[in-house]
Amino acid sequence: MKKSLALALCLSSIVASAQAPQVALVTERDGLAVLGRVEQGLRRTIGLPDTPARTGGTEVLSRTKIVNEFYRIYTEAKPLFRVTPMPFEIDRPLLQERVKDAATRAKLETLILAGCIPPKGVLVVGPAEGLTAEQFGRNLGLFSNQILRLTHQPDPNWTPNLQDNRDPL
Repeated sequence: MKKSLALALCLSSIVASAQAPQVALVTERDGLAVLGRVEQGLRRTIGLPDTPARTGGTEVLSRTKIVNEFYRIYTEAKPLFRVTPMPFEIDRPLLQERVKDAATRAKLETLILAGCIPPKGVLVVGPAEGLTAEQFGRNLGLFSNQILRLTHQPDPNWTPNLQDNRDPL
């Protein structure tokens, strides 16, 4: 009896440790707070006026809400773009399958073409409605990096692709 109880306890602990840990998704309050800080830095860097901070509740920050926030910042920064982005390819059948809302799909297409969101990233094909902190951070970093890249005119003296490659002699 004692051996079978010990074996059952051992097996239950093995099964419990083998199960995938529950990963918390980013809440609206946390996600919008982080996005607000990054947006404030972006605005100061590229010369846009500050906006009031957005707040949210304890519900999960949805992918649609993230796309809407990214698109809002993108459209405000677009007049300051100094470089035309090379368009990225879009898997439109996959996008139509995963994103049912036409307005969100159009915003995603714009952001993907500009290189602000990976074409097959979690915002497009993710299994959950929300993102983990790591996924949110990666997407926010990629987005802000691309906005800064598009609003910065490279200096030909320091950018080999823009230099005149003729022989000076």
